[in-house]
Amino acid sequence: MEISFANISSQPADAKQAEGRAAPDRAKMMEVYEQFARPVYNFFYYSLTDRETAEDLTGDVFVKILNKSGFYDPDKGEIKTWIFTVARNTLRDYLRTVKRAPGKVPLEKAAEMAATAAGPEETAIRGSEAAALVTALRRLNKRERNLVALKYGAGLRNKEIAELSSLSERHVGVILSRTLSKLKKMLGDDFI
Repeated sequence: MEISFANISSQPADAKQAEGRAAPDRAKMMEVYEQFARPVYNFFYYSLTDRETAEDLTGDVFVKILNKSGFYDPDKGEIKTWIFTVARNTLRDYLRTVKRAPGKVPLEKAAEMAATAAGPEETAIRGSEAAALVTALRRLNKRERNLVALKYGAGLRNKEIAELSSLSERHVGVILSRTLSKLKKMLGDDFI
């Protein structure tokens, strides 16, 4: 089910225009959260490889969306694009605040990616694979890591990524293809 902020406010359009923005409809906001929380979290996790920070930033994004829902204009683009624009800006703000480059998270955090329900051998294998993937992602440049996070973390299509990144859809595809080739070289063909 695709969610839209069209008519998300609980006030009539005239009141909305008079006040500048209307109060959001709580039920519709919950639908938006349920649809986009996991992709937004994945975007942050792929970008930062830090579970706690990804959770915190995901919460920040939805607080911002709640506070600015009256400003969403469906004529300017899809809600998904708007939400990920807020997410990208939140990531930029976070990185500026902590004054560190993405990916400078202790490797101990990568162990969290391993499934806890698996047996010890499988957990060890997954843990080492997760650590290798995190290390490889950190070796990508900022643009490559961002596009991988949007494509595979957030599950966006190339067209949506192009809208967010001011690149052409074809250029996004080329960069992603080259980035996957680079990751395959780092990790081996069987990994990806």
